[in-house]
Amino acid sequence: MGRLIRIVVQFRGESVFSFYTQEGQEADDLRRYLALFPGKKVERIEEQVYDPSHPRRFRYLVREDLMEVVDGTGD
Repeated sequence: MGRLIRIVVQFRGESVFSFYTQEGQEADDLRRYLALFPGKKVERIEEQVYDPSHPRRFRYLVREDLMEVVDGTGD
């Protein structure tokens, strides 16, 4: 079983949705969750990573691989 990770989806217009998923299940879960938001355009997808050295304790890593899933060019 993979580690639990948090994915943050930013839509055009500043609205944000996030969800937890198991590593390796990101693409499937992303497709499932995006079905709840028909017509919304995804602007950015990031993974939230705990970093105790960061002042806010979290860093956000852009997930280009998941943007490819949204665009229909990936997995």
